[in-house]
Amino acid sequence: MTAKLYGTGPTWAAPAAEAQRITDERAAKGVDTLADHLLARVFAAMAADEPHALRAALVAVEKHVSTWINDLGRSPQ
Repeated sequence: MTAKLYGTGPTWAAPAAEAQRITDERAAKGVDTLADHLLARVFAAMAADEPHALRAALVAVEKHVSTWINDLGRSPQ
């Protein structure tokens, strides 16, 4: 199996939009988490259909992963 270097484009566009909608809805209610934002960014990366969009999406994923790792143990669950 050979992996593509870019996201899968249209295959993941609808799930990416839904993940972002859910994240926005949760944020509006004040109940969003880093996990919500990370999943939205992962789906956005999967939906990317060109290198620059994928790179930007993966940088956003990395930012959210780093934030989550750095927050571990800092705040009560």
